[in-house]
Amino acid sequence: MMRKQRGLFARVRLFVLLTLVLILPSAGMAQDHHNGLEKEDLSPAPAQPGADRAENASPAQPKSGPNTADDTTKAKEKAKAPPTMYLDSMVITATRTESKLKELPASVSVLGTQDLETVRFVDSRKELLKRIPGFSMIRNLRIPIGGKNYTVNLVDGLATTSAFGSGSLGSPDKTNSFDVERIEVVKGPASALYGSHALGGVINVITRKPPEQPEYRLWGEGGMHDRKRGGFSAGGSSGALGYFLDANILDYEGWRDRSDNELKQASGKLLFNIDTSSTITVRGEYLDEFEENPGYLKVSDTGEEVSDDTAHYTNGEDFDDVDWKMAGVDDAYNDSQALSFSAKYERDLSNQSGFELAYGIRNTESEGPPSYNASGGFGSSDVTNHNLVGIYNHGFDLLRSKLIAGIDLLHSQSDSTTYGGRSVESDIDQQWDIEAEVMSPFLQYEVSPLERVRLSLGARYDTVTYSAKGHKVSRGVRTDYDESTDFSNVSPKAGITVDLGFEQSLWLSYGQGFVAPSRTYLFVGSRGYDANPDLDPERANHYEVGLRGQLINSRLNYDITVYRTDIEDMLVADNNIDRYVNAGEIRIQGVETAMGYAVSDQWRFDLAYTYADNEYVDFVSGTSDYSDNSLSASPKHHLNARVTWMPIQGLSAELEWNSISSYYTNAGNDDPWGKENRPDLFNLRLSYQKGSWKLWAHVLNLLDEKYAERVSYSSSSMERSYTSGEPLNAYVGLSYTFLTNVQ
Repeated sequence: MMRKQRGLFARVRLFVLLTLVLILPSAGMAQDHHNGLEKEDLSPAPAQPGADRAENASPAQPKSGPNTADDTTKAKEKAKAPPTMYLDSMVITATRTESKLKELPASVSVLGTQDLETVRFVDSRKELLKRIPGFSMIRNLRIPIGGKNYTVNLVDGLATTSAFGSGSLGSPDKTNSFDVERIEVVKGPASALYGSHALGGVINVITRKPPEQPEYRLWGEGGMHDRKRGGFSAGGSSGALGYFLDANILDYEGWRDRSDNELKQASGKLLFNIDTSSTITVRGEYLDEFEENPGYLKVSDTGEEVSDDTAHYTNGEDFDDVDWKMAGVDDAYNDSQALSFSAKYERDLSNQSGFELAYGIRNTESEGPPSYNASGGFGSSDVTNHNLVGIYNHGFDLLRSKLIAGIDLLHSQSDSTTYGGRSVESDIDQQWDIEAEVMSPFLQYEVSPLERVRLSLGARYDTVTYSAKGHKVSRGVRTDYDESTDFSNVSPKAGITVDLGFEQSLWLSYGQGFVAPSRTYLFVGSRGYDANPDLDPERANHYEVGLRGQLINSRLNYDITVYRTDIEDMLVADNNIDRYVNAGEIRIQGVETAMGYAVSDQWRFDLAYTYADNEYVDFVSGTSDYSDNSLSASPKHHLNARVTWMPIQGLSAELEWNSISSYYTNAGNDDPWGKENRPDLFNLRLSYQKGSWKLWAHVLNLLDEKYAERVSYSSSSMERSYTSGEPLNAYVGLSYTFLTNVQ
């Protein structure tokens, strides 16, 4: 299938026209309002590229709701103060301790309070993470391969996914989204601090701190396709004790057949200041989700050559002609419950040293028939993860050096059963009890041999041990298994940052990473391929250079990264022997750019752009040689641009434009219909706050484009599979915040 791709000029013109349609009706209202404003209200906030644009990325108390009269006075005083410098923003994830952005030899993005309040996401992959460069079409950072987990998922620095490296339950939408202060994203191999599976990077969800003043909030939301969502939160501090609680529900029938989604979330946090230098924080969370999965839409071809100018399949229908709302599978769903608890002890040993010890436990139970076929595979699993992390840091006066030392212990246990049919009433195909243990000491040293130069050296030693007991049934014959295997790896890294002056910073880094094979590849097998307990880890060498800074009196901030990652010993499904083997090498490289420009008090522009040139370097799977081909589902260009208009106090309107270039649909790059061209998508988000009330309205897919979220092609079956994209969807919400000022 071939569609006409709009030219760049036409896309920009459409974006500008939509912006004018958005602003012109209210231009007079804005002018009348600003005629009465005081001068100090007109200074724009400092820009933050691809991140929170209302406040600094450093840890801070969350806003205590809408402004009261006293809060308004404070806001005006804050507006008069010098803006916080973007390069002095503090982030945690890149080094596991607070560090200034200008001294980090790493690609870092922060999605802060303003982004979270603006988007109010249900699906972080589709709605939120597209606002930063480097997020691929398939779950992982930078690496568009969905069958493996190349991204480490954390909540408050603790692991949410298992040591097995399978599943994506740690993504931000699997954490209570209304209990999130900010999300820090580190791109590129981070194995030197976070171990296996961090080849693509790390996503660290940092939850909310208790507000200083008592605060209670009620809100509700409703819209198309019978969307209903609402919740309640409460927080405050009294003396040494602070608390924050949140509970919310989602009931969404969905726009597509069999796409119901029911979600219940609740979380709570207690923070106790033992004394002026030590703190204990405990947090609990519960999630209960039932989600139907409509599966893929498929169309087939006879194998005859299809000319480039046709818009239809030889034997089948074009995606434009079929009912894109119908379900591909009639009974697929996932029913899951997750319960987690964490505790952290932090102590400042001096003004230059500190220590923290954190422990987290997370249990996830899930069951349901899969959507990738309609004939079998009902599965149930019970996974429990324990994570213990201890970190000591010490600063020295000599050359402003800093030592970070720690240990990361992770234990995961999984009990899983797969049935031959679509329910638990069918016969058992296989049953497994698998354990994994990871023990990883790590060390990092930073030093400034010159005033404007900072060096960073680090390494982590991982030992990974798997043990598996279980059985499989094939053609009525049961085979029992009792196997174990282990891996060890040293992951070094080195980096340098140079302060160029004039608020500009240059950095370079080199690192190595690895990915231990998951339980699927080692023991369980999948979709006709046998497991292989003798597999080696995938290994990577990574190179990056970046430039970040601020211009035009700190109104324009930018962050540019050029990167390359070479991954060897890739795990491949060999269709000659129907078994997984180490036989591939790929190259992930590109350029990522984030910019934010506060034009005035009324206008700001944000941009996230990714150029990705990902290819198979030496990659043979059975009889298929993919060497020198491009990776599938890997568009070379991805642009997310946003214009925000704030005509009067409390009113904000954001127009978002999301565009990707065409991409190959399979590893062979031989889809007879060529590359897939997805239309550009526009989203409109409005919000207005007056006193304790806040109103918002969102329109997603503003132009109601019919599109596929993802397209893949199978050379063996000569079928194209489509994941239908969401049509126009609109909803509105209202919240009220109760504030109690404590003098």
